[in-house]
Amino acid sequence: MAAVFGLAFGALLEGGGEPSQAASKQPEVKASARSKVALPTPTASARDRPSPDYGFALEVVERSGASFLVFDRADILVGAPATAEAARNGATVDPDGGYYVRNNNKRERRLRIADEAQINGGDALGGSDGGMSMAEFAQALDDADEPVPVLLTYDDADRVATVVETRLP
Repeated sequence: MAAVFGLAFGALLEGGGEPSQAASKQPEVKASARSKVALPTPTASARDRPSPDYGFALEVVERSGASFLVFDRADILVGAPATAEAARNGATVDPDGGYYVRNNNKRERRLRIADEAQINGGDALGGSDGGMSMAEFAQALDDADEPVPVLLTYDDADRVATVVETRLP
């Protein structure tokens, strides 16, 4: 799980701390030297479906036989952008590798989850590196005390292809 998060978090942070820049300028598959896990090639514009997409999983809803993730997108900022955004909000950031999570968009998105989506839950979701079923994921979100931070990737049909619970360093 740590390797998947490290790879995905690193992909988010390429491009000067703005996740949307990293997603839009890296169309090829990236793999970590420490891991054989690779992120899929982004398939949509960074504006609509950045891949990886960071935010908070709120719940899973079923509609007409399909599963949808209610998702609150956020940004992870590092370096100068993190320091500036934190200062605007009365917070501080560790100047040596600190980060700031910006979540100023109140829009909750309902994203279709692919039937074959891979879901990897960590501590908050009670999952394991081996993955979890859609039913287990939905129940874990219902049982969670607060929104769960996740990274998402999308398939060619703009459905959620992977869900990875994350923890910030």
